[in-house]
Amino acid sequence: MISRTTFAASSLFVIAGFGSASVIAEDSANVIEEIVVTATKRSENLKDIPMTISVLGQEDIEVQGINDSGDIARRVPGLIHSQAGKNLTPHFSLRGMAVSSNPENVNSPVSTYLDDFPITSSNSSTNPEPNLYDVERVEVLKGPQGTLYGSGTLGGIVRVVTNKADPSGFDYSVSTDFGSTSGSLRQRYNGMVNIPLSDNAALRLVGFVRDEEGWVDNVGTGIDDADALEESGFRASLLWMVNDDLTATFGTIYQKSEPEDLSLSNTRSNIGSGTTFKPQYSDTEFTAHNLTVEYDMGFAELTSSTSYFETETVQENDLSSFLAATPFPFPWGMIRDDTHDNLIQELRLVSTNDSRLSWVAGAYYANRETDYGQDHHTVPELVAARNLAGLWTTSLSDNVFIEASKRVNSDVEKAIFAELSYELTDTLKLALGARVGEVEVTDVRWAEGIEGISAMIQTNLRWYLGTVGAAPELDVYDLNQVFPQGVRPFGELQEDGTYINQVWAVSDDYSTLKASLIWQANEDINVYAMAAKGFRGPQINGASTTNGGVSLVDPTDIIIGPNSNADTLWNYELGMKGKWFDGTLDTKVSLYFLSWDDMQHQVVRVSDAGSFITNAGAAESKGLEVELRALPTANLEVGLNFSVSDARMTELTAAQEALTGFELGVSEKLTNPEFEASAFVQYTTPVFDGNELYLRTDIQYIDGYFNKGLFVPGQPGVVDAGAEESDAYHNVNVSVGLNSQKWTASLYGENVLDNDDIIYIYPAVFLKNRYGTLRPRTFGLRLTYRM
Repeated sequence: MISRTTFAASSLFVIAGFGSASVIAEDSANVIEEIVVTATKRSENLKDIPMTISVLGQEDIEVQGINDSGDIARRVPGLIHSQAGKNLTPHFSLRGMAVSSNPENVNSPVSTYLDDFPITSSNSSTNPEPNLYDVERVEVLKGPQGTLYGSGTLGGIVRVVTNKADPSGFDYSVSTDFGSTSGSLRQRYNGMVNIPLSDNAALRLVGFVRDEEGWVDNVGTGIDDADALEESGFRASLLWMVNDDLTATFGTIYQKSEPEDLSLSNTRSNIGSGTTFKPQYSDTEFTAHNLTVEYDMGFAELTSSTSYFETETVQENDLSSFLAATPFPFPWGMIRDDTHDNLIQELRLVSTNDSRLSWVAGAYYANRETDYGQDHHTVPELVAARNLAGLWTTSLSDNVFIEASKRVNSDVEKAIFAELSYELTDTLKLALGARVGEVEVTDVRWAEGIEGISAMIQTNLRWYLGTVGAAPELDVYDLNQVFPQGVRPFGELQEDGTYINQVWAVSDDYSTLKASLIWQANEDINVYAMAAKGFRGPQINGASTTNGGVSLVDPTDIIIGPNSNADTLWNYELGMKGKWFDGTLDTKVSLYFLSWDDMQHQVVRVSDAGSFITNAGAAESKGLEVELRALPTANLEVGLNFSVSDARMTELTAAQEALTGFELGVSEKLTNPEFEASAFVQYTTPVFDGNELYLRTDIQYIDGYFNKGLFVPGQPGVVDAGAEESDAYHNVNVSVGLNSQKWTASLYGENVLDNDDIIYIYPAVFLKNRYGTLRPRTFGLRLTYRM
């Protein structure tokens, strides 16, 4: 087992080697290159920006084989990525700001951006994951980014920046990746072509295909390697430089992802084996379009960015565990259908004149709509065996016994923002920023939606016996007999006995602030201090309409309100970015303190297990993040990143402890590892007249952490069977490659020590397969050819 001690020793070894780097640098032109990012809405050297930003460049992505969000997170200190399965509840957390490994209906505190627009949908358990081929870089902005990016960035941003069309010349590349995991084949194909259409126009096309066999056997369905995956998609960028001052870029993206089952195991001791009566999948289609127009006004650049994207997802879950403790459990499946439509418009002005004062100002509009529903169904064998009646067929499934949660949720945000930077002296710069806006949330439940899940659980015995109360056993087990009072539409009941749509709405004004001071100690070293406020908008509670939100079991229990309120977070940070030993050592160090107030939780009421979102308590997170990269010799490159953090609840009333499952002094730590680290060593040497041979080893280590509060929400003092701690784990990857001017070939091994520690645990016990691991040891070959 690789431990924190190993990483501490590694860091000392790396630092010890830096002393010789200065000597070597005198005879070597090798220096670590400056990184340019656009995180602040303008191109700037990373070193000159007074906040923590981690960057993975195109070379990092290609050499390390970074393919998805999990790969990104394991290489960025302070960043955690959790998901129950491919496309299912994927979300990032930064610096410990998370209360569960599954956010359920609570909006993610970290947004994913594709170039200039967010692709994280509100009120959704699925979000698209951008393909990372032909990507210029990935920027991870840590801490709240409310001033420039808005309400979805309470904890930070993961921003994928793609390569744009280039009229300067024709270019293309193709790559293949063939891997094997215990005989299961993994195939990945990518291609890019850049076509100049004229001296001032170009088209760039990117395509990809994935065909990956699985490695988890589903005992329930009898399918081996059940978690196979097929993905495909393309990206297109059309650039037109109308004249010297005006440029227009149109981009479009399409991705389709079809996992056949979850890559989760059903027990900690039975890794690689799941048990469900049907495959659990989450098929997703993602389509996006963006038009960006840039106009140079002389004193400033005016940019208009208009984006529309749509995500469609159909997912299947096995909920049979809900009934496991009843005398007559039966196969119970739920299919959820989500459609997300998002329109984003931003207009901004960025100063370009060379003066002590620089500024950014703009306006922002976002309209996000989520349309989703659920169908609960069983298997035809049960229908035939029990002679069931009263079931129906929908567009999603046969044998449906509950059609539930037919909803449309919309989230509209309007804002204006500005950020000013002023050089107080030649070495000292002050920056101030602010954003003011309004968030409006509307939730509509259609009249034809049906509720009754809790009644189904309580009366499944009657369904099996065909009796209701003292009624005699029936020849036909009629669904209508399961619900003595009938199945009820979600809509609002009218005097004439019909139902109309139920509508809830809430709005909230918000403001965010940011201030920073950066001092240039010398040409290579900058020191900064920064404070920033983040904001996350309110959310609707549909459960508030049942009996006016009053518990039918105990009217004195907490009344479920129509919505949660916004929560806010302040980030205070001190940092240093610099180069040492003639540019052969690059360092980034930051100390931070986060204060999170009125935290949003998905909670459960004590008396009747009613689930809703509320604000409860406060939390703090404090920590240290370090990124080191060095060139000890002309042929050797080493790197070490790590973070140490302490994130925990600091304020909770007794009533809030009962709701959330956290308890001060007993279970107060947030869903976050205390220690994360990653390191690499790469040796490169010239061979064969201009070619290069490289050998590389990457290693990551992440502490274990609890997936939620220790106690059952709504049942004070009762330990939650779903609350478990993941394992501390390590991941070791190795590769050896040969580079020429036009092609690269590399042999690689991923998870070469075949680590099978538990890295993810779904927090709800109703999901039969809850335990996630790394993909087992995989060996493969990557080939790339470029013009």
